[in-house]
Amino acid sequence: MKKTVKSIRRSQLTPEQVAERAQRVISGGVQLTKAERAQRAKTDFQFFCSYYLAPYFSAEPASFHREVIEMMMMHDRGAFAAPREHAKSTNVSFAFPLHQICYGLRHFIVLVRASEGDAQQNVDDIRQELEENELIREDFGDLVGNRKWAGLEFVTSKNVKVLGRGRGQSMRGLRYKQWRPDLVILDDIEDDELVESKERRDKLERWLNRVV
Repeated sequence: MKKTVKSIRRSQLTPEQVAERAQRVISGGVQLTKAERAQRAKTDFQFFCSYYLAPYFSAEPASFHREVIEMMMMHDRGAFAAPREHAKSTNVSFAFPLHQICYGLRHFIVLVRASEGDAQQNVDDIRQELEENELIREDFGDLVGNRKWAGLEFVTSKNVKVLGRGRGQSMRGLRYKQWRPDLVILDDIEDDELVESKERRDKLERWLNRVV
């Protein structure tokens, strides 16, 4: 049975609850200023999630969430596995790219999923947050600008490109201006049918080694 990817889910919080939750993300009982929030969130990913993405992070993060993000920030390559419904994609393919975009820490982000449709949903989730998240817009400005965003890719007003790709699609020669991809995230690129076929598993491994 083929697995489908759903849009990143917000918790069922009212706007008032979101505002209240964001206000609780303070230091020493003193509300942080815009500059203090942005400075802290640059190096404190969990603070970034708790303040700017509160509807998606209604529970405290597990220790492996912190370990995964630390790995992504400190190492060029890495891999990890966790059970389903453990917020892997919410952290790795949604919140982390948003963090990197807001601070301009990457030039060219590529998100690889099992299919092109899954990749487009991932890109759309990030794009929608940049367009509609008032807390992000308040502290980081208008990251959308006058550019027309559509399909599997977009470029922010600060010249960060995000591109979606399905498993097995060509990635050779990808470039945005003078930059090659400097962040490539592969998330749930296998499905139930693929893992049951040795031939397809071998084909995926060759693609990973030769293309990615």
